Amino acid sequence: MTILKDIFYGLMIIIMTTPAMADLSLEKPDKPLNEQWMVAVGGWSKHMNGFSDGVTNETHNIFAVEHDGWSAGYFKNSYGRDTFFVAKVWRKEFLKDIEGSAAFGISRGYTRCIGDDNSGKNICPVGWIGISYTKYKVVPTIKVIPAIDDNGLPKPAVIIFSPEVRF
Repeated sequence: MTILKDIFYGLMIIIMTTPAMADLSLEKPDKPLNEQWMVAVGGWSKHMNGFSDGVTNETHNIFAVEHDGWSAGYFKNSYGRDTFFVAKVWRKEFLKDIEGSAAFGISRGYTRCIGDDNSGKNICPVGWIGISYTKYKVVPTIKVIPAIDDNGLPKPAVIIFSPEVRF
């Protein structure tokens, strides 16, 4: 697993640094969203009541790359386990410099899709709804990860702050 992680990090660094050398200004990219590269980092979270049992980690060390509506990356999940994901992302600017986003995909790293039972890693659905301030190249983003409560209704489970850098 260590070799796969090293290869993954190496590829992400190559992808991230190549476009970064082209423009070092802080102005947002002057191209359509589907042509931009986005790198998400950080991942500081707050777990909501009812979804915080057993949580050991609220700093997720996210490193993800998005291009042309697809995102893939790594994070340390709420139970301290290495997790990889891939997701389809939809973004739409609905006010000047304010953008909404939604994503749905799969992840591998949780032992249960909600919670932790110390069993082996599983493939689980992953998704979020987000809002971003897009005036500059560095974009503050807040994402909400929903979950289904005991009554079968969706509700916010985790709120995450994860800045993006766009090229």
